[in-house]
Amino acid sequence: MVSLGRTRFSRVDYRDVAEVASIAFTEERLRYEHFEFYTDRALNRHEVVSIMSDVLGRLVIAKEIESPSTNGGQKLAQMFNWYDKHSLLENAMTLRVIPGRNPAPCMRIWNI
Repeated sequence: MVSLGRTRFSRVDYRDVAEVASIAFTEERLRYEHFEFYTDRALNRHEVVSIMSDVLGRLVIAKEIESPSTNGGQKLAQMFNWYDKHSLLENAMTLRVIPGRNPAPCMRIWNI
């Protein structure tokens, strides 16, 4: 089984990424740069489906998935098992500095 129950991921609002991309395409200051985007708010899958359930007004359930038997699937399972132990957490510095403001909450369309 591939477990993602406890894993916390920094979730990014796509509109923040789009804003940074537009700056990169129209200004020289980001030329030849490489960035990774994160936010300070990290949710696990149970927290995400709880929010989805509230918004949709019906129960949404997160389930475990079977570990794939292919070599690539086994590597994917190893990666997710590592995430389950350590999570994937960073900070939002890049998304603060480039546009010059705090990033939007990734689930702002859900009024969170």
